[in-house]
Amino acid sequence: MKIIFNEWWYKMEGNLVSTDWLSKHIDDPNIIILDATSDSVHDNNTKTNNKAYIPGSLFFDLKGKFSDPDSALVHTAPTYDHFRENVRKMGISSDDIVIIYDAKGIHFSPRAWWLFKLMGHEKVFVLDGGLKKWLAEGRHVDIAPKMPKNNSFWEGAYNKALIASKEEILVKCYSDSDTIIDVRSHERFRGAVAEPREGLRSGHIPNSINLPFEQLLDGCCYKPSDELKSIFTEKKIDLESVLYFYCGSGVTACIALLAAYQCGYKKVCLYDGSWAEWGAIEHLPIE
Repeated sequence: MKIIFNEWWYKMEGNLVSTDWLSKHIDDPNIIILDATSDSVHDNNTKTNNKAYIPGSLFFDLKGKFSDPDSALVHTAPTYDHFRENVRKMGISSDDIVIIYDAKGIHFSPRAWWLFKLMGHEKVFVLDGGLKKWLAEGRHVDIAPKMPKNNSFWEGAYNKALIASKEEILVKCYSDSDTIIDVRSHERFRGAVAEPREGLRSGHIPNSINLPFEQLLDGCCYKPSDELKSIFTEKKIDLESVLYFYCGSGVTACIALLAAYQCGYKKVCLYDGSWAEWGAIEHLPIE
């Protein structure tokens, strides 16, 4: 039987935890550790194959079980019912504190964090630096993920304010009231290079701001909060504006979305289809 430590929830600040924090709490009964490592269409993924695992980690199948099986796009968010069914099978309950990491440091874990937020699980955090920092510090690892023991009861509440469709973005790109942020590279934003996915146009959504996600990171970790705030301020991004983030397929956009959330921007939203969808539809406008 689990012992519920609800006081943690009130004392923890932000949406990141350190490797030191996790090391101290790794055996606590209400901690669920998830490895959200996946592969990328344009990266060499050999370092994420046959990798080590932080002890007690469950594998969070971001590309498989936690994407919409009926979508033609690779990382489309699943339905609430689909998410709930698979989270329960992993033995995660509504009271658990979920800590998510990935092998690259900060890459896939913010996407998994966003999914939990989208589905209404508030006690979810990202391990800053992920497995990469954990290994660099010489901490103990396992050679395989932990297997779920049994089903559990999990219930959330779908938060539609965190996700946007192409129809919504089409309206927003002609409005000055909110902000659309493209986290791809400057070259991809300008349309100076071909997209890594075949069949996609080059360019960006009209009136979007370019903020490459790498600018928010220092190696495998997020930059300090004051530096992150300065980056958003320099881009003249209004704290009261609704921020719509997109990238290539909806993964790295979550890196910037989480950074914004850390800086106090609470009106954040992901265009889930991202450029994989927008760039493939000829009648949608581009610049």
